[in-house]
Amino acid sequence: MSRPSKTLLFISSADLVRADLVGERLQVERQARPEGLYDLGLLVEGALHLGGRPARKVWVLSSDLWTQTVDLPAVGTRNLEGEELATALKFETEGLSGLSPLESELGYVALAPRADARPFWVTQLSRAELSEVEGIVSDAGATLAGIAHPAGLPGSLNGSAPGEPWRRTELWPGMRFDLASEGEAFEVVAEPADDEGLYLAADEDSHHLLVAPDLDLEAREDRHPTYLREGSAFNRWLTCWGEALEQRGPVPCVAPPPQPLSLGIQAALTLFLLALVGALCFLHYRSVTAQAEVLQTELDRVASSVKKAQGVERSLTRLKREVTDLERSLKAGDTILRAQRERAPHLLAALAEAPEGLVIQTIEDRGQEIVVRGLVPDPRLPNQLAADLAQRLADLEWRVDPPRSTVVSGSRSPVWSFELRIHDPHKGAPSAPAPSKRRRRGRR
Repeated sequence: MSRPSKTLLFISSADLVRADLVGERLQVERQARPEGLYDLGLLVEGALHLGGRPARKVWVLSSDLWTQTVDLPAVGTRNLEGEELATALKFETEGLSGLSPLESELGYVALAPRADARPFWVTQLSRAELSEVEGIVSDAGATLAGIAHPAGLPGSLNGSAPGEPWRRTELWPGMRFDLASEGEAFEVVAEPADDEGLYLAADEDSHHLLVAPDLDLEAREDRHPTYLREGSAFNRWLTCWGEALEQRGPVPCVAPPPQPLSLGIQAALTLFLLALVGALCFLHYRSVTAQAEVLQTELDRVASSVKKAQGVERSLTRLKREVTDLERSLKAGDTILRAQRERAPHLLAALAEAPEGLVIQTIEDRGQEIVVRGLVPDPRLPNQLAADLAQRLADLEWRVDPPRSTVVSGSRSPVWSFELRIHDPHKGAPSAPAPSKRRRRGRR
């Protein structure tokens, strides 16, 4: 047999009902509630045994639960939410439900607030009962989705189209519910009612009426009442409840609190997380290492480029310096060349103005030295010539040595030969050895 997609257990003061949705077909099994049995866990277990394996999630509707609308004062509670709000509601309902705030669980739905109060629709049961029911459902191979009171179905049952306003009064053992919906607003008033109050409510000239299956009341026909003791109406009502619970409609459903993980699961989860963290760290390390290698390669390439650029810059600086030196050398050479071109005419002009009687025989260029030889009738003339040359050639930085004179004829009219040396420091060629020096050494 295939597993149902939904399982809904309904527990009233008279019956135990199990409804399973298998495909599109609703299977409903029912039996009378054992007299004197008030243990919710045993009642749920009896309802589960009405069929085979339940759906993965099981919902429980029990009229034994305490439910009512209560008000919290607006002052001091306006900002309460979550666990703080649930704790405040437990203490507020303790005197009404008789359940200890520390030993119970509740579900609540916030209703439209008023200026002086925050109204809530609350359903409450003991924590022990909730834990027992959760264990029984778990033993059946399913999960307890939640427990709610069967009153207050959030939907129309009188054929109203979706979105249209509707109102309904529900009568349950000891309780009266007035429900209204208009647009997205959903209002509920749940109040205790004795038998007389229930009979009066059934006789009111009001809106649609729903009567619980375990109430033997007859309402006025003009109210078009819905009696859940009738099979077709009951099945349609159960189907609507299954849809409302599945869609998490505005119903105060009590869900079991999250169970702590067992030590084995905690250990396995810890090992899994450690392995996951290790794997992530390893992947991160590999990624960072790969990025570092790429960056190092790029850095080496940039460093090589920088090194080459520095080498090129140094070479360019050296070439610029060599070009500057070459320009200086060319300029100096040009200056020297121009000076050399001007020196010879100056020397010849100066020699042309030699003292009268002085005869120049030879002019010998020895590089850095020019040797002038000649004859004179007076030995003082060479000295005069040297003094004149030294004065006229001083601007050209030439240096004139004292002349050397030698008698070549001792007759009545003697003649002297002379040798005059002029030094030119701007000529690069070394001076050739002077023959006169060799002759002078020979004489000595």
